Amino acid sequence: MGAMTEQTLQRQVLRWLKHHHSNAFVWKIADRWRAGLPDLFILEQGRVTFIELKVNAQQPRPLQVVTLQRLRQAGANAVVCWTLADVQRLF
Repeated sequence: MGAMTEQTLQRQVLRWLKHHHSNAFVWKIADRWRAGLPDLFILEQGRVTFIELKVNAQQPRPLQVVTLQRLRQAGANAVVCWTLADVQRLF
C-alpha cells in the first residue's frame, strides 16, 4: 500500500467526526480564492477548531502557519494534524 494522501486522510477524519461527533458543525473549507485557509472548520459546544491536514512529512506552507497563528490569536483552536489519531486527541 502506498503513502496516504491528504484526500484519504480527510475522508477518514470526516467519517470519524460524523460518527463520533454527530452534533458538531463540520465544514470542509475549499476556497481557491483565499490561500492559507485550513482544511476543516469544526464547531462543537461553542468550541471552534480549525484543522490543517498534512500527510507523511509534509509541513504547512508559511502562509498556512501565519493563518493558524492568527486564528489562535482570535481565540480558536487551530492545529496541524498528520493522522486520524492526531484529530481524535483533539476531541
